[in-house]
Amino acid sequence: MASKLEYLHSGSLQSTKADKESHMMNIITSLPDTTSFDMGRFWKLESKGINQKPTETDERSILEEYQEKNVSFKDKHYVAKLPWTKEKTSLPTNINIAKRRTESTMSRLFKDKHLLKRYEDIIAEQERSGFIETVGKSSSSSIIHYIPHHGVMKESKTTQIRIVFDCSCRMTSEHLSLNDCLSSEPPNLNDLTNIILRLRRHPVAVSTDIEKAFLHVRLAEENRDVVVKQPRRSNQLAHNIPLQGSSL
Repeated sequence: MASKLEYLHSGSLQSTKADKESHMMNIITSLPDTTSFDMGRFWKLESKGINQKPTETDERSILEEYQEKNVSFKDKHYVAKLPWTKEKTSLPTNINIAKRRTESTMSRLFKDKHLLKRYEDIIAEQERSGFIETVGKSSSSSIIHYIPHHGVMKESKTTQIRIVFDCSCRMTSEHLSLNDCLSSEPPNLNDLTNIILRLRRHPVAVSTDIEKAFLHVRLAEENRDVVVKQPRRSNQLAHNIPLQGSSL
């Protein structure tokens, strides 16, 4: 087959639905140094994202089992349980270190009244939206775990500060953090190669974004007392985080 890249040799691409399928072709335009060139490794790199890894099947089965047992749909929202790997009774309260970090965060924010107001507005907005909820001074749960939070500055006109929760915080080096007690599997993302190929099949490509998508996934009620957020001031009630997303 003649082309602008000289003659090409390829096997047949038989398909009954050629107009609906995409094909990829690797082309070597120059011969490498055969003494140091690993052809097998070359094809593996070129096929990255296409050939399935042996471990991907196991990871998907773990994800499917978690979705089946721990994810439900209620009141137009997905509700997820925390993927515990250790008993949550191992979690300390963390209230002292959470209190110290909150006081430190507030001390820094008081130097910039605008950022302090924005921090307050974000918390108020999350409460109005149902992303967080107020909890009383007492709880029926025997395990209550506090999560420190702080602000991350961003050079943006719309989002100058973002609240981040530290679920890796440990009361001491001998204690566990919330993340230590949860399973941490690789994210199951859409394959980038397939996305790129699908974009080439039609004349127009449309992309969209769901605002605060992860915050719309609710956290199961029995897990909410282990994601309690320290109050902003001593005379205010604490909040817990009924959703996943920024809390985990």
